[in-house]
Amino acid sequence: MNDIAERKCIENNIGFYKYIGEIYYLNLNYQKSNSIIEVINKLDFDDYIKTRAILNKSDFSTKEVELDIAVKKHKKDRLTYFKWLDKLKDPYFFILNPIYNYGCYKGYLKWRKENFTGLCNLDIAVDYAKYKLNN
Repeated sequence: MNDIAERKCIENNIGFYKYIGEIYYLNLNYQKSNSIIEVINKLDFDDYIKTRAILNKSDFSTKEVELDIAVKKHKKDRLTYFKWLDKLKDPYFFILNPIYNYGCYKGYLKWRKENFTGLCNLDIAVDYAKYKLNN
């Protein structure tokens, strides 16, 4: 799979390792900001301690204000990601191409390859298509 991704990077005039780093963080920021919106929608703001712990904030406002902040951050992350994709000839390849985390098992000296992306890539592809239709 890396051979295909390297060829696509050459066609799009981006370095392969730069692509890996950029797409990893763009995808991660997009996923995080999207999941925070879902968490805030489901969260009961009546329990102060639990809400503070889940939001990982020392202080927070009302549900509506926190949701507004999360939506604005997601829009910013989404726009950053989609502007980066707009520069490419084949953006859907880069959206749907799997990204892997490489690491080592604890207690073992055996490497493992863990898929970082999955179904969220399909959601991103749909969001990108909607973004392209609106622009």
